[in-house]
Amino acid sequence: LGILIIVITGNEFTFRTFRQHVVDGFSRIQLLQGKAFMILMIALYSLIMVLLFSLIFGFIFSSDYSNGAFIRKSYILLVYFIQAVSYMSLGFLLVIFFRNTALAIVLFILYRLIIEPVLRLFFPVQARQYFPMKVIANLTPTPEFLSISSGNQQEDALSFREMGLVAEDLPVYLNLLLAMSYTVIFISLAYLLLRKRNL
Repeated sequence: LGILIIVITGNEFTFRTFRQHVVDGFSRIQLLQGKAFMILMIALYSLIMVLLFSLIFGFIFSSDYSNGAFIRKSYILLVYFIQAVSYMSLGFLLVIFFRNTALAIVLFILYRLIIEPVLRLFFPVQARQYFPMKVIANLTPTPEFLSISSGNQQEDALSFREMGLVAEDLPVYLNLLLAMSYTVIFISLAYLLLRKRNL
């Protein structure tokens, strides 16, 4: 979804749509509001798709069809929505900063997979979980590489955590607050860039 928003916004720069909107009388805050609305609509669409597929696969593979089974952990949908918005906000910031679709996509992927993980190595273990991509990725976490590469995931993940190689997970509410804070920072920086630069 982050790459999708980079492509859509990058096309606005490539085809000078932003500039045309300003010529037609739109303010820069209106341009930002339009993009923010688009990000929310894409995130909502993806949330609905996740909900539908969850229900389909739940009916196929579940043996428990009680109301409690449907409601249990349904808050994950909200968590996923915030994660989608956060990824897209970061992608939006990158493409506004560089104004080049290909460069923004490459940097988005490199930052996610290489740059931030390497930067985290220079910080104490407990501080590593507060970096933007770590916070956003932990909203719907995937298994750690150390756990995946080992045979017994549960026990090895526990021992890695006890050794200090894997940090303790943040509570969900704190992760949500941090992700929303980063999202506000990304959008605010994007607005500052839109306001200062020529389109």
